[in-house]
Amino acid sequence: MGIHLAYWFVPRDATDDSVRESYNAPGGRLIIRRSHNPAQTQVYFALRENSEEATAVHRQPVEQQKQFWADRFRDAGWQTGRFLDGMWDTEFFYSQEAVQVRTDTWSRGRVALVGDAGYCGSPYSGRGTSAALVGAYVLAGEINRNPADLPAAFATYRATLRPFVDRVQGEVNPKVLRFGFFRKARRESASSAPGRRQPRS
Repeated sequence: MGIHLAYWFVPRDATDDSVRESYNAPGGRLIIRRSHNPAQTQVYFALRENSEEATAVHRQPVEQQKQFWADRFRDAGWQTGRFLDGMWDTEFFYSQEAVQVRTDTWSRGRVALVGDAGYCGSPYSGRGTSAALVGAYVLAGEINRNPADLPAAFATYRATLRPFVDRVQGEVNPKVLRFGFFRKARRESASSAPGRRQPRS
């Protein structure tokens, strides 16, 4: 989907309250800070970039992944310096490209796929957990109705759930993401910072 995500912890400091904060920077960059732990703060970096380097970096050694994020965000503003300093020392670091799983079949033999394994929405749908729970419920019901005929149960599971899954996956329109990942600096006064903090929530 051309969106890349990284997530790690940094030490919490006096500026971190329990209200989540988001910050947009030019170049398709988004930073989120979230603190619900007295000692640590969660940092999320998100990048909108379609390149072979960005796609490949998530399979590289962790140090190379960290260098990628440092290179892409070092001039982003806000608390980026603090977050990047903490990134190098963190014991927990995760980096991945946002993708969707789209497949025509969700079963083979006696095995059926449920949730993200069969019909991942993406982090931008907000429907991944719902799809997994609804899918598990429908699958269990069809197996209960056809305990001696799993192929029939799986076929009905797919036919029943497919319209819902198509709606969940269709709600993630990459064109809409440009509003959260703007490419160029928006017009600001000369004294404004290069990025823009979103309202706290």
